[in-house]
Amino acid sequence: MNYLAIDYWTSKIWLAVNVGEIALPLKVVPNKWVIEEIKKIIKERKIEAMVVWIPSHVDGKIGKQALIVAEFVEKLRKSIGKKIIIYWFDERFSTYDAMTSLEYIGYDKKNIWQVDDMAASIILQWFFDYKGEKSIF
Repeated sequence: MNYLAIDYWTSKIWLAVNVGEIALPLKVVPNKWVIEEIKKIIKERKIEAMVVWIPSHVDGKIGKQALIVAEFVEKLRKSIGKKIIIYWFDERFSTYDAMTSLEYIGYDKKNIWQVDDMAASIILQWFFDYKGEKSIF
């Protein structure tokens, strides 16, 4: 199955895809173009499912940003025009794990893009490893 993972933020959205069950960062898209870009990716890569990362608090409770992400996903779902499976996945601690992984290989700490790309891949990889067991919706 081909997956597109979405890490939604206010101004930019990080996207990741899979090759088999290996997650890879794809690109960063400005928020204002993301729906059209996602529709293009779905067609080109024959995407069958999306994994959407929901930001939650350390205690697992859902906050304001999670509601913003849910609104975006509803808008995206209506715009896509075809049925795609959508998995919600808790993204807590992904940035910490990304930084830890990158520090191991000596990344430039000024390059936050590396951290976000790695976090996008880590979350999709978690999804593959746990098959959605940690979904919160």
